[in-house]
Amino acid sequence: MKSLIRNLSAPAEFFLVIFACFWWGIIGSIAAVFSHLWEASAAVEFTDGRALTLVIIELSGLAVAFWIGRIRGWSFPSFGLQPAWRFTGAGILLCLAAGLTTCASVLLANAIFPGAAQLLPVASHVSLPLLILTSAVNSVFEETMETGYFVRSLERYGMWVAVLASALFRAFLHAYQGVNAIVVVFPVGLFFGCVYWKWRQLWPLVIAHALLDLYALFPRSHAA
Repeated sequence: MKSLIRNLSAPAEFFLVIFACFWWGIIGSIAAVFSHLWEASAAVEFTDGRALTLVIIELSGLAVAFWIGRIRGWSFPSFGLQPAWRFTGAGILLCLAAGLTTCASVLLANAIFPGAAQLLPVASHVSLPLLILTSAVNSVFEETMETGYFVRSLERYGMWVAVLASALFRAFLHAYQGVNAIVVVFPVGLFFGCVYWKWRQLWPLVIAHALLDLYALFPRSHAA
């Protein structure tokens, strides 16, 4: 098995890693594209059970990716996942910028096609420990694989191919959100990809992503 993985071509490695990490999202997104979910947005339900399942799946995906990477001789430090105070501060600013990007995208979409998009509500019933764990794991997993691995693997084709592919794949994985996957998720993915291409540091993106997750998934009481 190790010999087979070691001798894979670069494209074969790319597709193997992406499928190993995102098989569940790919299958679900294909189903969503060919169902009513692609045409209509719905509230997202998030519970402790879903949070724990997501954490297990994403940690398993990272374990497989890093196992393949060790066999293939990846230089993991080159991904740029080094915590630092200045990168943490940059991540907070990126979070604010991503929020503004999201609002601007929704406003623009609705100005062109009234009612086309909305900020989806999240019916969150997750406990605080799992909320923190999920936000931490999900942000590391998605930014490492959807941004870092994508851009590093496709950078030989140029900036826009790598960044666009990363943003499109991120939006595709959110197909269950309907048109919001394009209006909301794609611009943020494009923004994050450009930032990573420029800085080659994942930590600011991880911080920004984690803060966005915490805000989106924090349980809120809804008045009747």
